[in-house]
Amino acid sequence: MSVGLISFLVVKEIFPIDFVHFPVDFVLLPFFECYRIKTNLLFIFVTLFCFGYRCQIQIKQRNVNNNLGIMPKGVFIQDAKVMERFRTVVQDALPYSLKINKNISKLAQLILSTTHNSVSISTLKRLFLYPDATNPSLFTLDSICKTIGYGGWNEFMEKENQIASFKHLEILTTLRLNGYSNFEEFKNILSEFSASSHKYEIVLTLVKVAVQKDDVETLSKLFELPFFLENINYEPPQFYFAQDLGLILRESPKIRELVKYYARSVVAQEWYIERFVDEDNLNGYYGEMMELYHQYKTNLEAQLFYHCLMCVRDIQNGIYKSEHFDFLIHFRENEPVHFMPKLRRLAILMVYFNDNIEIKDSLLEEIPFLIKDIDLGDRSYIALILSHIIFYKKDHYILKLTIECLNLSQGNPQQNIHLYRNYNILKIYEAFVLLGEGKPNDAKAKLASYNPMYQCPYRQNLYNSHYEIVNAMINN
Repeated sequence: MSVGLISFLVVKEIFPIDFVHFPVDFVLLPFFECYRIKTNLLFIFVTLFCFGYRCQIQIKQRNVNNNLGIMPKGVFIQDAKVMERFRTVVQDALPYSLKINKNISKLAQLILSTTHNSVSISTLKRLFLYPDATNPSLFTLDSICKTIGYGGWNEFMEKENQIASFKHLEILTTLRLNGYSNFEEFKNILSEFSASSHKYEIVLTLVKVAVQKDDVETLSKLFELPFFLENINYEPPQFYFAQDLGLILRESPKIRELVKYYARSVVAQEWYIERFVDEDNLNGYYGEMMELYHQYKTNLEAQLFYHCLMCVRDIQNGIYKSEHFDFLIHFRENEPVHFMPKLRRLAILMVYFNDNIEIKDSLLEEIPFLIKDIDLGDRSYIALILSHIIFYKKDHYILKLTIECLNLSQGNPQQNIHLYRNYNILKIYEAFVLLGEGKPNDAKAKLASYNPMYQCPYRQNLYNSHYEIVNAMINN
């Protein structure tokens, strides 16, 4: 193949412009073909020339695009309510409706005359007339904001955040003074703040008011609201929210009336029952709720969770023979089950088979396999679950081996507040182990380092009682 033809193909690949409107190619091709110049230097020169020319065109086109508001990507806006608020603010600033087709052209002209930026009519239609999921560019948002008196999109967002912050304080004050009128108002307030950074505070205040009013109707529908349909996560804000929500609900004089609603609600099962495991009240409302939960949620994991907690209730009441223990003994995992109820089962069986060293050893051997992919935070929480169950039999040796299996010695309790709390409570059981090993001074020092301010609210009574038992054993 001739150098001329090769150069022609390279030019066409690197410089994709319509050849009909670019006669240079018709000059280059005969030139190379006729004279058959066989120098690589000329080939490289032509290639670099075309590449450079193309880059120039791309840079110029990018500048034109920026001037026209054509951006490669839209601004990421997680909260749809922000765009709803933006449309409202823009509409309120204009003397004509943006729901009328011809008025979109007026807005485009106003933007151009005010900012000298051109935003296409089709872009404005997608934003105001036929809103879709497409995120507008920062250029578009800046141009519109400047047209209605803001310095740009960032200034609009700053002012909106200030308004939202003050508004949430106003709502909180009003709720504490006057409450809400009915379920619809409750729902509307919750909806308004569902995407706000203050949402958890608003929800907790609403629920407190509902409890104070004995508003069973509203509380029974609580977990049907869209707010609770969002994905559950275990980040600190949501963790503490779920914890506080559970504390508020259990203080309600009407909690026993609410049990039947929550036990059959799929959302309440996950948001409330399975997260706020109130072992302080297994002989009260929570035990009743678990009995109903067992009827409505019947997968293997839910059944194991239920029977484990019923076994703990039996142990609290001095009962060691029941159908719940039988379920745990004969349990077989024929479908995926979360590690937490499986580990809880092991601790309960260690209590059940307390006199059988061989069985206890085999149960201990299962722990490392169940926790091999679990992070330190979960392992420290598991340590508390297993320790308080095993403590019922006052077996310091098995308790020591169990804690050692969880490999917590290398952890840093200062890493986060969850770890600090878990390690803090675990000191109660570590003091008991030290005492059992004949180290009363070490046990006393360990228990003295326990801080009662960092406590687990849904097992507070249980941990406090175990603290008192260990403290009395040390002092005696």
